[in-house]
Amino acid sequence: MGFNLRPFGDILSNLLYNDIIYVLRLTSSENEYGATIPDVREVIYEDVKSKFSFSSIDGPADANEANIPILKRVNIHVSLDYDIVAGDYIFGYRKDQASGIEQLISGICGEPNRFDTHQEIPIQLNEEN
Repeated sequence: MGFNLRPFGDILSNLLYNDIIYVLRLTSSENEYGATIPDVREVIYEDVKSKFSFSSIDGPADANEANIPILKRVNIHVSLDYDIVAGDYIFGYRKDQASGIEQLISGICGEPNRFDTHQEIPIQLNEEN
């Protein structure tokens, strides 16, 4: 027998999600002459409560004797109420609860993993680690 957690989504989001993200999607638009302008990023969701999670993996393919790079993997945990797809651009602010310092994180979404209570989206960061 399953238990439906959807009615408790607001309570869970207030307890678990401390970070804020903005989601942008590529769209095509027309200028005043009727020409199509591709690759315009349009904000589809703003001020979405979420949670960033970080993990590190080492990249042995890029390693040599003096340098073993450590790659950072970033995932975003967010409610199922948002239709975020692979290729969307996400930027958000992660706030450290102890110090109050905000960190800007931005990147391109991978394919979302949807679970019963939330979705987990891998992010490919724009900058190098």
